Amino acid sequence: MIFNEILKVISRRNFIIAFLIMLAAIVAYTSLLPIEDSSQKAYNEFRADIFGLSAEEIGERLDERVLELTIYDALLWGEPDSPAFSEVRAAKYIEKYKNNDKSSVEIYDLLKLYKREYSCYLASKNYKEHIDAITKGNDAMLTILGGDYERKNAALTKAAYEPMITAAPQYYPSEGCERTIRNFAVDISALTAAVLAALLLFGSEKNSGATLTLSLKNGNAKFALAKTGAVISVSFLVLLTGTAAAALTNEIRLGLGNPLRLLCSLARYYNTTLNISVLWFVILSLLMKTAAVSVFGMLTALLSLLTEKQITVLFTFAAAAASAVIYYKIDSVSALAFLKFSSPAALSAPDELFGNYVNIGVFGEPINAVFVTLLVCAVLLMIMTAVTALIYRKCSVATQQRKSKTKDRRVSDKLWVNELYRTFISCKGLAIAALFIAGYAVRLGSIERPFDIDDMMYADYIRYHGGAITETTESYIKTEQARFDGVRSDMYALSVAFSQGKLTGTDYNTRYAALSQRLMGERSFARFLAQYEEVKDIPGSVLIYDTGYRKIYRANLTALFVPIVLMLFLTVPVYGADRASGFDLYSKALKHGNKHLLYCRIRCGFVMSVVFTALFSLTMVSRYLLLYGADDILSGANNLIFVSLPDFKLPIILCLGIMVLVDIFIVSCIEAVVNILLKHRW
Repeated sequence: MIFNEILKVISRRNFIIAFLIMLAAIVAYTSLLPIEDSSQKAYNEFRADIFGLSAEEIGERLDERVLELTIYDALLWGEPDSPAFSEVRAAKYIEKYKNNDKSSVEIYDLLKLYKREYSCYLASKNYKEHIDAITKGNDAMLTILGGDYERKNAALTKAAYEPMITAAPQYYPSEGCERTIRNFAVDISALTAAVLAALLLFGSEKNSGATLTLSLKNGNAKFALAKTGAVISVSFLVLLTGTAAAALTNEIRLGLGNPLRLLCSLARYYNTTLNISVLWFVILSLLMKTAAVSVFGMLTALLSLLTEKQITVLFTFAAAAASAVIYYKIDSVSALAFLKFSSPAALSAPDELFGNYVNIGVFGEPINAVFVTLLVCAVLLMIMTAVTALIYRKCSVATQQRKSKTKDRRVSDKLWVNELYRTFISCKGLAIAALFIAGYAVRLGSIERPFDIDDMMYADYIRYHGGAITETTESYIKTEQARFDGVRSDMYALSVAFSQGKLTGTDYNTRYAALSQRLMGERSFARFLAQYEEVKDIPGSVLIYDTGYRKIYRANLTALFVPIVLMLFLTVPVYGADRASGFDLYSKALKHGNKHLLYCRIRCGFVMSVVFTALFSLTMVSRYLLLYGADDILSGANNLIFVSLPDFKLPIILCLGIMVLVDIFIVSCIEAVVNILLKHRW
C-alpha cells in the first residue's frame, strides 16, 4: 500500500514540476551562497594551490602562504614595521610582489582564508591533546565552586568524549562537506515536499480513496498509515536527492574531500562526540531530518482533514517558522534551553547540535540536548500520526459534500478581476510574491561596501582632481605619473644594490617597505588615468566616481532574473489549475473564449511585470546609490567608460530609467510568450 501511495505522489504532474523547481533552487542556492570570510576567487586560488598535496605538504604550504600574504598585505598598507619583515624568507616575497597588481581586497580575502585553514590544520594536528584536556582535566576547582549539577555534567562530558581518544582527524578543507550537510534549500524543499505530499494524499483524497475501505475493519486506519508512510518516504527521497545535488554542486565549487574521513575532521564538528565517518553522518542526518520534516507533513495531513487547504498550508508554514525562531533565537544556556532543543528545527542545524556536546538541565539533571530533540520529535510524529489516522478513519463523504455546497462561489463579472484573484489568492501568488520580495530584501540588505583601499583612493583622486577636464588636470596627471615612475626607479636601484651585496637583507627590507608605502595609490591612479584617456577628447566630458554605477550595471542581470522567475511562479500554476478543473476545455467551447482569456491574462501579466520589475530594479539601484553616492548622477552617460557609449549625452539618471524600462520590456515579453505557449500547450 505504501508503495502505491508513493507512486500516487511522484507521478503527479504538479509534484514533478514542483520537484524540478526545488532541485533547481537547491543548485542555485548552493552555487550562489557566499563563502564565509572569503570570495569564490580566493577559494579557487586556494584549492588550486593545495591540489594533489598530502596532508603534511598542505600544512607546509599553508604556513608559507600565510607569511607570504602577510608581507604582501603589509606592503600594500605601507607598514615597514611589520614583524613579518624580520623573517629570513621575507626578501624573496618582497621582490616577488614589487610589480604585482592584486588589490587590497583580494589579498585580504586570501590572507583570511589561509589563516583560517592553517588554524584548522594545526587543530587537527593537536587533536589528541585537545581530547586529553577534556577527558583528563582536573575538576578540583569545579568541585569547590560548582554544585551537584556541574559535577554530574563534567562527568557525563568526560564519558561522552572517551570514544574520541582514539580518533585521528585528517585535515582537508571542510567548507564543501559542511555546506552539504547543512543546506537550508534542501531542508525547505523537503518541508515543501512533505506538505505537498500530505495535501495530495490526505486533503485531495480524504473521501475519494477512503470510501472503498470504510466497510472493512480498520480499513481506513491502515489506509491512513500507508499514506503516512508515503509522506515520510517522499520526504526522505527529496532530502536524499537534494543532498546529492548539493554535494555535486559543492564538489565542483568547493571540493568535498574524502567522505570516509572522520567527522571530527570537519571544522564545525571538531568537538563532536561521534567517532564516525562523514559519509555515515550524512546518512544519519538525512534520517533525522526526515523525522523533523515529517512532523510538519503530518501536521499538514491533520489540518487538511479539518480545514481548507489554504489555511492548512498557511498554518503549517507558520508552525515551521515558529519552530525555527524558537531554536535560533533562544540561547543554549538560557532557562528556556529545553524549549529550544524541543524544536524540530534543531535538526536543520546538525553542526550546532552535534558539533559540540551540550547538556541541558531537566529537573536538576544534565540531559543531552540531542536526546531531547530526537525524543520530542519522535513523540510529536507518533501523536500526530495517531490522531490523523483516527480522524481519517471517520471521514464522511456526505458531510464533505454538504460542506462543499455551502461554500460561497460568487465571482466578479470582470474577467481581469477574477484572473488576478486566481493568480494571487487561489494559486497562492500573494504568498509567493511575498517570499520573493522578502528574499530579495534580505539579499539587498546583505550587500555592503567592501573596505577597498584602492577604491577609496580612487574616490579621493576624483574628489580632488575630477570634474571638468582642464589644463590643470593634465598637469597634475603628468606630475603624479612622474612621481610614481621615480619611486619605481628607486626600487629598481635598491634591488640592484641588494643583488650586488651592497645592502644587507634587513636594510633592503626596511628601505623597500618605505618605498612601497610611497607607491600606495598607484593602481587607483591608473584607474583615474584610464578614465581620463577615454573621455579627454569628448567635448563636455568630466571625470566622475563611477564605482557605484559599475556595480549597478553588473547587478542588473540579477535584478532582471528575479522578476522573470517570479512571473513564471505566478503564471504556470494558473494553467495547471485550468487543466485540473477542466476550465480550459470549457473556455475552448465558447466563441472567442480562449482569445479573450489569453488577451486578459497577457494584460494582467503586463501589469504584474511592470510592478515587480520596477520594484526589484529600482530597489537595487537605490541600494547601490545609497552605498556609493549619487553626486554625479546628473552628468552625461558618456563619462561611464565601461558601457562603451562615448557619444551618449543623456544624463546618467535618465539612462538608469531607460535601463529599468528595458528590463520591464524584457520581462513583459517573456511573460506574454509564456502565456501564449502555455495556452496552446494546454
